[in-house]
Amino acid sequence: MSKTWEHYENAARHHERAAHHYEQAAKYDQAEENEEALHHAYLAHEHSQNAILYETEIANLHASRSGSSATPTLEVPIRGEVQLEQPGAAILPIAS
Repeated sequence: MSKTWEHYENAARHHERAAHHYEQAAKYDQAEENEEALHHAYLAHEHSQNAILYETEIANLHASRSGSSATPTLEVPIRGEVQLEQPGAAILPIAS
């Protein structure tokens, strides 16, 4: 199996896991079990981030195979920071 297809499968798996955890978070949120809801929301977010990373790798592989010098526009912020969308903008810390 090619590396591209491995990344597609991994991205799909992470999207499925994220959807499951979002559903669980919604259930616990309705039951007002805030800690469980927060836990599942966090897991859903992590799986979504992992899926995005695999999708970025897929884009890089496609670009390298087509001879394109295009670079992905997605920049994943370092944990605890928020990247502003304007080029050259400052990175602001997330309030705790």
